[in-house]
Amino acid sequence: MNFNAINESRSKRMETPRENRSRLDKILEKSEQAAEETLPLGSIEEYKDADGNTQPYDIDEAKVNALAASIAESGQLEPLIVRKIDDEKYQLLAGHHRLAALKLNNAENAKVKIVDCSDWEAYRIVVESNIRHGSPKPSEIAKILIKYKENSAHEKVTNKMLAEMFDISERQTYRFLKLAKLSPELIEAIDMGLISTNSIDELTDLQSKQQRILARYVSINEKPMNVSLCKKAITFLKSDLAADVESLAKFLEKKPPKKRYKNEVFNSFLSEKKDMAEKMNEHSEEELSELVIMLLEEYFNDEI
Repeated sequence: MNFNAINESRSKRMETPRENRSRLDKILEKSEQAAEETLPLGSIEEYKDADGNTQPYDIDEAKVNALAASIAESGQLEPLIVRKIDDEKYQLLAGHHRLAALKLNNAENAKVKIVDCSDWEAYRIVVESNIRHGSPKPSEIAKILIKYKENSAHEKVTNKMLAEMFDISERQTYRFLKLAKLSPELIEAIDMGLISTNSIDELTDLQSKQQRILARYVSINEKPMNVSLCKKAITFLKSDLAADVESLAKFLEKKPPKKRYKNEVFNSFLSEKKDMAEKMNEHSEEELSELVIMLLEEYFNDEI
């Protein structure tokens, strides 16, 4: 997912006449033009929404350390974006890595720009100003998309709009919206890259117990499961309600029987040239026979 698409989408919106821009775009434009202020670091609180949820992505410690070194050498170059929540407290909206770096440097003050916005607008600023440089997990992406859909009463948001904003297909948008229906264990496996997000549709057909079995299998195996193998596992789990991790592993790791040809010459060749098996299996025995005849004809024609 290319989160620079958020920036590009916003840039295009900012090119429209000001009277036609959304309220959020006008707030962001106003914040960019606002004068910088200085606030005590202790007066700035981390972002939390009305339900107590924090920002929807992880802090990169390596980035924090690099920023801390840069700030120690050159000072804070870019201000934080905050909003006032009471007389002496402000809520951070943009610049979470910068705030963490300032705290790491034991700074007393921070340069800020203050915006006046609603809770929904604040959430959008958090997402659209912060996440563009990160690599969020599928579960983090899902939370963002779900939040946007839940708040479509404030601003109509369709799956097509989300797909365009976050530079993903509409199909992938549907998948991310379904992710929350999976068990925590399976979501973690998807976040770790052990299961493809393209399998989410089929995974939602499994019962919670079956989902946990599959998650346990991939965590033990520690190898990414492609879509084809995942479908095979899902089919097995749905067909055998008594299945467990051990029986799933036995089923998936069972090696197919070796291919046998009617022509014993081919079988003999395979036993000696095992590295050629994959290439040979791409062709039928009739095709191999035709190839042998062609090669024999070429050989004997050269001999004449």
